[in-house]
Amino acid sequence: MALKVELCTDADMLRAFEIISLAFGQQHAYVNAVWPEHETAAGCAAGAERLLGAKQTQPWTHLCKVVDTNTDEFIGFAKWDIYDGVLPEVPTGMPPQYYKDDDAKEYAEYIWNEFTRRRWDAVKASGGKIASLDIMSVDPAHHRRGAGTLLMQYGVEIADKLGYPAVVEASRMGWHLYNKFDFNILEDVLIANPPKQQGQQEQFIYWMRRPEKAALPQ
Repeated sequence: MALKVELCTDADMLRAFEIISLAFGQQHAYVNAVWPEHETAAGCAAGAERLLGAKQTQPWTHLCKVVDTNTDEFIGFAKWDIYDGVLPEVPTGMPPQYYKDDDAKEYAEYIWNEFTRRRWDAVKASGGKIASLDIMSVDPAHHRRGAGTLLMQYGVEIADKLGYPAVVEASRMGWHLYNKFDFNILEDVLIANPPKQQGQQEQFIYWMRRPEKAALPQ
C-alpha cells in the first residue's frame, strides 16, 4: 500500500489530534496534563481547536500528515517547527478555558515549561536557524508501515536544505526512529512532579539533537 506525505488542511485538525490521543494514550504525563481528557470527544475537539490555532497563527509551523493513497485514510501526523530565522515569543501560560481549575492549569504550565525549555534555549541560541519536531504520532492501527519514517524525512529534508540542526524531546517509544535520522541523545530528563502532583505519573524524555548538514544548493 502506497503512503504519501501532505500538508494538513484546516479540516484535518480533528483527525490529527485523534491520532495524537490514540498514539500516546494515558502513558504520557505531558500529553495528559497539557491536553486534559484528550481521549474524550470534548477533549479531542479542544485539542483540534488548539492545533488549528497554531496552524493559523504560527508561520513557522508545518502540520503534515501521512495518507494511505489506496484508502485516503489519514494515518500519521507531525508538527514540525521550521523557524527560518524567526525568534518567536515564548508562551508563558496555558489558555484557561481548557482546564477544569487553577491547579490543572498550573500543572500544565509547569510540565510544558519543563518539557520545552531546552527547545526554546536552542531556538534562541541558533538565532532561529533550527528545526524542531514538536510532536509526531501514528495511529497504532497503522504502526510498522513506514508512516513515521516519512514524517521524519519531511522535516529533516527541509532542515538539510537550509543547513539547520534539528531538535526533539523524544519519548521512550520514539527515540529509536529519531536515532536512525542522526539525532543524538544529549540528556536524559526526568521531569519530577511538584508537591501537589506527588505520586502521579512523571514524565521522561530524551533531549536529542541532529547536527546541521551543509546547506543544499538553491
